[in-house]
Amino acid sequence: MNEELELVKLELENTNDMIDVKRNPVIESMLSPIKKIPYIGPLLNMAVELKMSEFQRQKENELIDVIMQNKYAVTSEMVECVY
Repeated sequence: MNEELELVKLELENTNDMIDVKRNPVIESMLSPIKKIPYIGPLLNMAVELKMSEFQRQKENELIDVIMQNKYAVTSEMVECVY
């Protein structure tokens, strides 16, 4: 159980890091030429943002599922460092 919790927490942390990198101003400026492509650029950017948000929600739900499987074995300290 503890290993499963740690794995899910790590996956969520990695997902959050990936989103932070994508939203970094330097990375955003590097991607700005792609966003300027008529019709396709903004659509592509929105699709990436939506997919990343969906993936993050999926990982959050996986963490919640692990916690709820055995709610007495998981303490708030064990989950605290995710955000």
